Amino acid sequence: MTTRRLLQWVAAAEPDVVLVCDHLDPVRAPRSHVPLRLDRCVAKLPDQWIPEVLACGAPTVAVVCDESTRVIDALRESLPDRLVPAPARRVLRAAEEIPADRTPLPRRALLGLSGDTSLPLDVDLPDAERLERALQVLGVELSLSVELIARDCTACGVCVKACPAGALSLIDVSDSSTALLHDASLCQGDQRCVDLCPAQAITVAGSDGGAGLQTLETVPVTRCSSCHARFRSDGAELCPPCSFRAANPFGSRMPPGTAPHRDSASD
Repeated sequence: MTTRRLLQWVAAAEPDVVLVCDHLDPVRAPRSHVPLRLDRCVAKLPDQWIPEVLACGAPTVAVVCDESTRVIDALRESLPDRLVPAPARRVLRAAEEIPADRTPLPRRALLGLSGDTSLPLDVDLPDAERLERALQVLGVELSLSVELIARDCTACGVCVKACPAGALSLIDVSDSSTALLHDASLCQGDQRCVDLCPAQAITVAGSDGGAGLQTLETVPVTRCSSCHARFRSDGAELCPPCSFRAANPFGSRMPPGTAPHRDSASD
């Protein structure tokens, strides 16, 4: 949800921001503040959202909602004068809400005089790196790793290839077993392993992955008689890809529940 436009506006205007979740009533904030109407609960924002707004120049960000996240908690503890409660005093003339995804463009941006060079952050980076950079700008230390658990891993290696930080690895323990390892010191918490696992074997158990190398699961494996790749032992001689190719030599198959097409003229 954070965009160049939003961060350019923050950097140019340096507003005191009040975050208003989509499920909350309008907030009567003083005119010195800018209420931003979100399209979701603050707890559902990307982790880098609030840190980037603060890092780009907002003096304060007020959170109205009672929901929280590990990032919000860390900011409240480290920067209590910048991540603040919602303004509580009564006001005669309340500030007008602005949709967070439709903040006004700074005049210099409209004239093409400045761009992302005025920002202390690179919004083209992956979310986990954006969070890390924003926290560095703010001087806030936060463990980004998450605690993972694995069950019924197939040792396919998709999670290992998907992890941008190299926090996951598959190690052959013996001829008949492979271990899925998680290095919490490298983990950035972006959870691509969870999203992309074809077996849905990886889940997040907590927000702190601890430290060091951890074995998530030891997988019994065997070698495919065709391609010789190692795969989870289930009594089959072929790994899932080779098994599919053997059953579907033309590379495709009918969707489940559909009958083959029959030419009515042949009846």
